[in-house]
Amino acid sequence: MFDLRKRKSVTFSFCIALSLCVSIANIQAMAKETGAVKTLDVSSTAFGAGKVIPKQYTGDGKDVSPPLKWTAGPKGTTNYAISVEDPDAPKGTWWHWIIANIPSDVTQLNEGASRGKIAIPGSVEGKNDFEKLGYSGPMPPKGQNHHYHFKVVALSSPLKLRWGCTKEQYEAALKGNIIGQGELIGTYAH
Repeated sequence: MFDLRKRKSVTFSFCIALSLCVSIANIQAMAKETGAVKTLDVSSTAFGAGKVIPKQYTGDGKDVSPPLKWTAGPKGTTNYAISVEDPDAPKGTWWHWIIANIPSDVTQLNEGASRGKIAIPGSVEGKNDFEKLGYSGPMPPKGQNHHYHFKVVALSSPLKLRWGCTKEQYEAALKGNIIGQGELIGTYAH
């Protein structure tokens, strides 16, 4: 009788362990199917997370794109794309920059990388909501403090976009292609 109980206990424990292994495998498989993405750390030497964006990177200053750096994407990353968005804008999210098809071996951009001066072969810049090509810095209505999201995504294949693409074309091209993402949020008041 004692041996039978011991055998049942061992069998029961084995079944629980087996079901846990199957559950972990199922979770990992579901993560792949649902497009689970790696988190990228995005930073700038010009400003920290939640900090004020210096004037030179705004419409009140030189209006040049700030330096950005990010951690490498996961295995399978072929390129990166960056957008800068202001969700606090009175008429909804206002886009300040779109740049796509940055090669996978590039994980930083220097100050002023925008406006056609970029020396990254194959990359393209889109139109922002100011109807300009490239980066146009923060310039919120007077008296308002806005948050600017510098979003970097790692992609599994190059985006089929041309210079001057729209934000709608950019968003459509991203669907099903993102395997890593991160953002740096800065603030600015005019």
